[in-house]
Amino acid sequence: MNMIADYVRDLKYYKSEDGLNLAYRDEGEGMPLIMIGGINRNGIDYKYLVPYLKDVRQIRVDLRGRGASDYGPWETYLTHQEARDVVRLMDELEIEKAAFIGTSRGGALAMELASFAKDRLIGVCLNDIGAGINMSGGNKQRSALGQIPEARTYAEGAALRAKNLTAFTNVPKGRWEDEIQFLYHETPNGLALTFDIALKRASEARFSAGNVWDLWGWFEALDGVPVALIRGENSEVVSTDIVEKMQNRRPDMIYANVPGRGHSPWLDEPEALEAIDKWLAACRA
Repeated sequence: MNMIADYVRDLKYYKSEDGLNLAYRDEGEGMPLIMIGGINRNGIDYKYLVPYLKDVRQIRVDLRGRGASDYGPWETYLTHQEARDVVRLMDELEIEKAAFIGTSRGGALAMELASFAKDRLIGVCLNDIGAGINMSGGNKQRSALGQIPEARTYAEGAALRAKNLTAFTNVPKGRWEDEIQFLYHETPNGLALTFDIALKRASEARFSAGNVWDLWGWFEALDGVPVALIRGENSEVVSTDIVEKMQNRRPDMIYANVPGRGHSPWLDEPEALEAIDKWLAACRA
């Protein structure tokens, strides 16, 4: 697929503190904007948003174990380690401060940065991740991690996503075909993952340790920096109760509830773009 080939062709690499080759894409000029995908996703997820971004330096990262980056020991698949990897990239690129957009677990990573490297943050935009997480929705996402669909081809996989992801309506033509290729490789033996299956083991270990869904401390550490929250109207992960609590604690938080989307919006929806524009303006102020 040309979209994937173009993304991979322009990737660059840097070394993590434990010697992994980690991939990123760096393009555009202006305020640095670092974009982080969900637990099993990578920088190509932001392909739909990028054409709408103006006057920003767009840095998309493939975290360890995802996309074109090296796989590491499963014990290192923690948001704290991944956040350290991102700070190391900032140092490599001589970026003192950056704005962050994080989808799902990528948003949790951005919030955790505020707990130990707040001076590196200009602002944080959260895509369908809250300071608290709806337990049933979070468990559903965790259980689905690493499952390979009963499909042998991209076409079959796209048809299954269109059938099963009923939280998404009015989906742009070709979007499911894109999505299936972002998530899987097509092989003679069927579809294969584009991420390290050991991420599931790390997720299970963290869940068993408890307090996995309580991110309020990290959210409150964002005090003083611009924050935005973009939620899918049909999200199973971020409840309206959680949104209300976040708004109570941060009345200045920019918020968009994107119709016809579950977990998580693609960020090229008009409601999402309006919120991102407002947030970027606040980051520049």
